[in-house]
Amino acid sequence: MISRLTTQPLVTISFPVYEGDDYMADSINSVLKQDYENLEIIIIDDCGKTNAMQIVRDCIERFPKKRNIRILRQPHNMEQGPARNRSIDEAKGDYIFFMDADDILSENAISLLVKEILAEEVDFVEGGRRNDSGGFLAQNRCTERQIIKGECLFDSIWHNRLSCDFYVTNKLFSISFLRKNNIKCLTPHFDDFHFAMLSFMKSHSCVVIPDITYINTSRPEQITRTYKRNITLATAQIVRTFVTEEYKLLDHWNNSVTRERAILRDIKLGMPFCYKAFRSKQVCNRFALSMLHDILCYPRLRKVDHSLFSNYEKSKHRYYKAIQSMPYTLRFLAAIAVNFSSYWLKERKAAV
Repeated sequence: MISRLTTQPLVTISFPVYEGDDYMADSINSVLKQDYENLEIIIIDDCGKTNAMQIVRDCIERFPKKRNIRILRQPHNMEQGPARNRSIDEAKGDYIFFMDADDILSENAISLLVKEILAEEVDFVEGGRRNDSGGFLAQNRCTERQIIKGECLFDSIWHNRLSCDFYVTNKLFSISFLRKNNIKCLTPHFDDFHFAMLSFMKSHSCVVIPDITYINTSRPEQITRTYKRNITLATAQIVRTFVTEEYKLLDHWNNSVTRERAILRDIKLGMPFCYKAFRSKQVCNRFALSMLHDILCYPRLRKVDHSLFSNYEKSKHRYYKAIQSMPYTLRFLAAIAVNFSSYWLKERKAAV
């Protein structure tokens, strides 16, 4: 009799562990309980100061079924990007799935995704995502199965033909696709955007399914939320790095609609951090001005057909294009007056 393990491709699950003791047991147990048999689970110990790794070891020890598990310890706390990069280097599987150590997989998540990637022979498959925030649940945008083959996914997304999100998690990637195209995380954190963007630019095939395979947990101490409230010089440098690196990729992108919409997204990501940089005691004003210049003024926006833009994108595209055409000093004053005042009002409202 042929074993199921010999007929199933090996799938690597990347599971980085730092802290988050309250969520760790549920998260690792959802990995251990997968109904897919041929798994390699790579646990990256990122040298946290809490009991998180001991919780993981206890869950593994108590679990009745033996799993193929490797625990790899980082030399020091290197954060999420390097942990994911090490998983790509160390993976023995044909496919790799990334998750965060405070999120949960549905029991059949890997089975569903493997079925799709084998049937269609695509570069990656994305499942449905549910956000669980204090009882509020919101499903992902995809409501029906979507498949793209033979065209650049990056153009497909910005032309509204594909509903992929810009997260690394909840996607089953072909490991050969990632290695062949040298797709890795650029920065220690805020790594999802650049990794996803590179994947979309290099890929010409994927499947997106509406079945919920992944549940995000939202908590106040999550890394992105924490840094938005209390920005340091190191964080400001990382934000400027990933935004400007994306601009380099976008500046010569042939499709004008794709280029303009993607640049708008990066400006939207970067501007709140510019505001925080100006307000932070850990970031000097000279660096904050330099950061604002890099995020707002390069590359130059172009005239484009707005038919595929949302109303918000239309207004922002015209606004930022107008700012870029202003004299050097005026463009900064306009950006600070309009954008930063809105961020300040939101903070005041939240404080009340």
